[in-house]
Amino acid sequence: MAVTNQIRVGLIGCGYQGQWLARAATRVGAFRVVALVDPDTDAAAKAASATKDATIYPSTEEMLEKGEVGAVFIATPHHLLQPYALQAINAGKHVLAEKPIALNTEQALELEKAVEEKAQPTCPAIRFVTLNNPPKQRVC
Repeated sequence: MAVTNQIRVGLIGCGYQGQWLARAATRVGAFRVVALVDPDTDAAAKAASATKDATIYPSTEEMLEKGEVGAVFIATPHHLLQPYALQAINAGKHVLAEKPIALNTEQALELEKAVEEKAQPTCPAIRFVTLNNPPKQRVC
């Protein structure tokens, strides 16, 4: 059965973890990765190869403005997760961010306030890896 109401996803961060998320999201019929952002154009191109037709944007601002995405997946270095999540939430997007979602309590409270004000679901992703088993993912 084909999925007709796919969530259009923008991916910020196309390194190893971002490429993994692009492949995983592409396998899930509910998602369609349509926009990518990464300063490393080679990494963005690798992530794009896992999607059907994602556009690579030069900046997060442009992707949020022109990418026509309903959700944003964020797979960046830790110090960038909260600022990008805040930017996406303020743009009215649903957010799934790798952990840690914030580096300190102040950043976490800032995100919580933005989520409450925008009423946008936000989900930190937590991945557990066990020996002798492929990675398993639990999303809170």
